[in-house]
Amino acid sequence: MNANYEEVLANNPYNNECAADIGRLLFRRMDRKSPEELRRCIILRIAGEHDRLIRSDDFFGRIIAGFKVYYCYVDQEFPFGRATVPIKREIAGRLELSEPELFELAIRNTPRIYPPKLESLEGYLKFCGSPIQEGLESEVYILSNQEMRYGANVILYPEVPGKLSKVFDGDFWILPSSIHELLLVPFIDSSQAEALSEMVKVVNNTVVSDEEILDYNVRLFRKDLNSVLSPEELCYNIRV
Repeated sequence: MNANYEEVLANNPYNNECAADIGRLLFRRMDRKSPEELRRCIILRIAGEHDRLIRSDDFFGRIIAGFKVYYCYVDQEFPFGRATVPIKREIAGRLELSEPELFELAIRNTPRIYPPKLESLEGYLKFCGSPIQEGLESEVYILSNQEMRYGANVILYPEVPGKLSKVFDGDFWILPSSIHELLLVPFIDSSQAEALSEMVKVVNNTVVSDEEILDYNVRLFRKDLNSVLSPEELCYNIRV
């Protein structure tokens, strides 16, 4: 069982006292760590569409491919399992780390702590006993981490997009399924963009809970550019 401090605080307003207790315990444990131990426990996450953290003055992160990225401290030996707390400006000051330093640590630590997981949607539906619609599912993959929690950030791991392009033998679309996972679809032509965007909108509005919505915009990985294109970049970098 994972104790996610920021999840309790953001999504369960009636549990604020519990969240505060978890937070105080986390900070006491952080105070007992050496600087090197603390640095090895900094990870990155992608903020959801309705995440209150990104709309506050305390937001301390960057935007990558249109995703709002922030940093967390993860305690892997917390009494109730892994526990995380977002690194706001005040905590970053205590750690004496700048935003670029936090990013470099997080992009190195996160794949080690939360290894990636790729699974075909067809296989996942079979495992769950869900009906399989003929056609699309065999070409769609789910990308997350091994825990299938807060796994949308796996697309930002340095080696992951290039490896995925080998799976698809070229470019691929990235659909923000939720904060926990992404759906990947092989690129055929630019006409797919409108239909895939509409799919994301419908799913977000009917299936995904508000606190788990990542966003509403599809991305594209361009193999020749070795880059995930943001929604804005898609306007002038998409292939016909």
